[in-house]
Amino acid sequence: MSKVTSVGKADEISNRRFPDDFLIGVASASYQIEGAWNEDGKGENIWDRFTHEDPSRIVDKSNGDIACDSYHLYKEDVALIKAVGLDFYRFSISWSRILPTGYADSVNIAGVNYYKNLIKELKDNGIEPMPALYHWDLPQPLQEIGGWLNETIVDIFADYAKLCYQLFGDDIKTWITINEPKQVCLSGYEGGGGPPGIVSPGVGVYNCAYNLIKAHAKAFHIYDDEFRPKQNGRISMIIDGTWFEPGSDSDADKEAAERDVIFLFGLYADPIFKGNWPQVVIDRIAMRSKGEGLEKSRLPEFTPEEQTYIAGTADFLALNHYTTHMVNASTVEPEFGGPSFGKDINVIEWDLDNWEIAGAGWFRIVPWGFRKLLVWLYNYYQTEIFVTENGLSDYNGTMADDHRITFLQTYLTNLLQAIYEDGVNVTGYTYWSIIDDWEWTGGYTKADEISNRRFPDDFLIGVASASYQIEGAWNEDGKGENIWDHFTHEDPSRIVDKSTGDIACDSYHLYKEDVALIKAVGLDFYRFSISWSRILPTGYADSVNIAGVNYYKNLIKELKDNGIEPMPALYHWDLPQPLQEIGGWLNETIVDIFADYAKLCYQLFGDDIKTWITINEPKQVCLVGYEAGAFPPGIVSPGVGVYNCAYNLIKAHAKAFHIYDEEFRPKQNGRISMIIDAIWFEPGSDSDADKEAAERDVIFLFGLYADPIFKGNWPQVVIDRIAMRSKGEGLEKSRLPEFTPEEQTYIAGTADFLALNHYTTHMVNASTVEPEFGGPSFGKDINVIEWDLDNWETAGAGWFKTYLTALLQAIYEDGVNVTGYTYWSIIDDWEWTGGYTSLLPKTLCLNLPKAVQFSKRWIGVSSPSPHSGHKGLSSKPTKYQDPGRVPLIRDVPTDQPSRFLEFPYVLRPKQALPVPAWLRIAEHLRTPEQGLILSLES
Repeated sequence: MSKVTSVGKADEISNRRFPDDFLIGVASASYQIEGAWNEDGKGENIWDRFTHEDPSRIVDKSNGDIACDSYHLYKEDVALIKAVGLDFYRFSISWSRILPTGYADSVNIAGVNYYKNLIKELKDNGIEPMPALYHWDLPQPLQEIGGWLNETIVDIFADYAKLCYQLFGDDIKTWITINEPKQVCLSGYEGGGGPPGIVSPGVGVYNCAYNLIKAHAKAFHIYDDEFRPKQNGRISMIIDGTWFEPGSDSDADKEAAERDVIFLFGLYADPIFKGNWPQVVIDRIAMRSKGEGLEKSRLPEFTPEEQTYIAGTADFLALNHYTTHMVNASTVEPEFGGPSFGKDINVIEWDLDNWEIAGAGWFRIVPWGFRKLLVWLYNYYQTEIFVTENGLSDYNGTMADDHRITFLQTYLTNLLQAIYEDGVNVTGYTYWSIIDDWEWTGGYTKADEISNRRFPDDFLIGVASASYQIEGAWNEDGKGENIWDHFTHEDPSRIVDKSTGDIACDSYHLYKEDVALIKAVGLDFYRFSISWSRILPTGYADSVNIAGVNYYKNLIKELKDNGIEPMPALYHWDLPQPLQEIGGWLNETIVDIFADYAKLCYQLFGDDIKTWITINEPKQVCLVGYEAGAFPPGIVSPGVGVYNCAYNLIKAHAKAFHIYDEEFRPKQNGRISMIIDAIWFEPGSDSDADKEAAERDVIFLFGLYADPIFKGNWPQVVIDRIAMRSKGEGLEKSRLPEFTPEEQTYIAGTADFLALNHYTTHMVNASTVEPEFGGPSFGKDINVIEWDLDNWETAGAGWFKTYLTALLQAIYEDGVNVTGYTYWSIIDDWEWTGGYTSLLPKTLCLNLPKAVQFSKRWIGVSSPSPHSGHKGLSSKPTKYQDPGRVPLIRDVPTDQPSRFLEFPYVLRPKQALPVPAWLRIAEHLRTPEQGLILSLES
């Protein structure tokens, strides 16, 4: 292979060549390409266990059982490398292939012979073998004694290393002990997104690093003392490095960016090059540990003897590099609750909008970051650098990959600049990977084949909250009592932990912090709700509370001043208690009372509002509040209350719409809708009966509220079934209130867009039995059988990856006009009857410094890579998955409340509101004049 880099004139170095002794090669990892997972005596490793135990941990539910079948086809691999003209091949040895139990007293000769044959084939073809002893595939028997958290692993790994030196060392000039310890420890023992799936925030990562570094050092000394004199090889540990660019010229941002590099790279490099943890790591973890009430630091301490033993255990700096992120300093020190690696670093990462996205969502193409990292590392460690991994994941599968050519030109240009202009001693470059491989939790997919897709430029992204859940100040400054105040105070046992929203997140006093958070994350809008009883304590428009009005004026101003669009909801389940005492949503006078309240809000705030929501989730208000009574106002009126509530609520919405449309829209130029929450119901079979039952379920739970405002009347199936059931129950007329022709005309078209909240999906079968005609109920009216597939994940793996991928498919493949997306919620909040406890899955909390810029330009909808260092959402302490959520989350709390504590909450990767659902909801409503769906909550 020529050592000339072919770069365009714009790069101004088209005549530069790599030094004559510069080495170029390719790399792979045993689990990702070998296959033959249980052939010829190979033992089980942690990836075997991780993928077989729960296939849904992988995006496409695949595994590395066969992979590229390089165990059988290694000669083809070598022929490929030779044909390209490369100098070396960096591969990894499968520990469990040569030592099935992990221990050196149980050697598998077939495994040994495989690597001997591979090495011989390479040498015979003039290619230098560069084996890594460990590339994230610990033998499962060793994991069962604690893996990298058990200090005995140090000696066990050393024995394994010694055996490899004995078996293969005469043909090896460069050894790698361990590849990417950051991924092993951070993904495997902090967040659990990769095997062994241990969730031990702020503890596991450091204990893993402590033992792993000592294991590396011992393997180094064994080679140095016993084998180097004869074999004359070199040895190092590969560390993956991301460049973090300061977000400004401020000292704070510069310090934060360097701290990020040091925590993620120096944590592993400083001990082996300097003898101890970086001082900033020592200091911050000690400070955080003390604040957490611990007697000693969570960071294990190297003894003086260990420091001396570890220092200098690398002959060169082996670097894997892919991407760059911007960094700002966090202005807030995280609360001293549960520890985490993210809290220990405490920085805000983000990406520039114009950075090109590679085939994996965590990966932005930033060539100059490569050069800056090389310069920084060389100046900091003063040693030779060998680039052991770099490359571009494919985003379109085409062989005409000009994008990859451009990537190589720009990255290698910057490498050459580092060599020739900055004096960095870089001696080799390795491209990842030799062939298409199995990509960890991404399986064989690349972002579900749409990783190059971007949200439209005018697509809006925001977060949401609800007044009762975050504001607190329940009786301050003249606020009146609402139904949740009454419900929780009257009987605290109604709430799991007997808590209330009296204080909640205290956003009434801390709203500026909320706005700062939203701004820091880089969002377009904030959907909040106005507390009806805060501005109208009695519920009536003749009793205005000026303090409450001023609170919302100040909040809106703060949002506008920070470039964030306010999107208020007039009602989010917090009816003033005096109105409940006259019947609440069952009393038809509520229609005019709500309209008066809406008109007042338009007058007070409308000049600053471009999007209004009248009512959030009428289904929850009516079904849970007036059918079953599980939530306030606690009315149990099966088969009656839910429909009377819906009847009045829809008329109230319509009147509020017309007031805005006729009196305020001409001047304020805003839009208005009602948010309806939807579950997708997938037919349990291809039978017509199951298909009809599934659609009936959607229509009863969504169309009951959507059909009137988009079509003018209840869905026909709802009318027919309730009429039939009512007649069977001996009633003279239907339990479903009837809209008059005038009301139908008045209500139809009272939404400028379809506002959708969505979380989950259920399977549905038709019921073969019509329920007996006893007491009525909403469930009998629908009469379907709902169920879930056993392999559906309970609220966890791959939330953003799979949901936003489905959303993009709906936009680009199905032509659905989706114009916005809202994440719930802005901060940890009081979660209705779940209080402050977490009984079911957790939700992501976008609060500083737990997340970084959430920009529509870079939301990750592609498969993650172990190179990213960014882990995903966990719903269980033992399974912290990460196929492709927001790529730059540094900390996901494990003590947060769940979204719906009362109901089964199940994630269906690729099926949770599957693409057909977006389409079928749009087709069912057939509203070309509205022509869009704004997904307001997920």
